[in-house]
Amino acid sequence: MAVTSPQTTNATSAPGFGVYDPRSGFQRDATLANNARTRFLIQQRGQRDLANLDVQNTAGLEKLGAGFGRRGMVNSGVYQQAQTDYANNWMNQRQGVMDGLYEQLVQLGEGDAGAVDGFQNSIAEKEQMKYNEILQTAAALRSLSSYGRG
Repeated sequence: MAVTSPQTTNATSAPGFGVYDPRSGFQRDATLANNARTRFLIQQRGQRDLANLDVQNTAGLEKLGAGFGRRGMVNSGVYQQAQTDYANNWMNQRQGVMDGLYEQLVQLGEGDAGAVDGFQNSIAEKEQMKYNEILQTAAALRSLSSYGRG
C-alpha cells in the first residue's frame, strides 16, 4: 500500500466533513500558528517600547524639575503648567504606541478569521464539486438507461 503525502492527496472523505482537502486545513493551521507567534512578538515589542518611553520621559521630567529648581520656580504656576503639559504629552505618546499595537493585533485577528473562513469556504467548494459530480453521473446514467430500453 503506497503512502501519499498531503500535498499529493486529492480530496478525501472525513467523518462529519463530507469532502475535506487536508491542504486547506494545514494552511489554516499554519496561518493561525504564524499569527499567534506574531501576536506574541508584537506584545513583547509593545512592552519594550512602552518601557523605553517611560524611562525616557521619567528622565526628561527629572530634568524639567531640575531646570525650574535652578531658577527657583518650583512653586510657580509656570512650573505646574509645564509639568501638566509634559505629562499630557507623555500620556499621548503612550496612547499612540498602544493604539498602534492594538491596530496590529486587530489585523491579526482579521487574519485569523480569514484563515478560518478560507478553510470553511474550501470545504464548501469541495462539497459543491462533489454534488455536481453526483448530478453529472446521475444524468449520464439516466441517459444510458434510455439506450437500454430500446
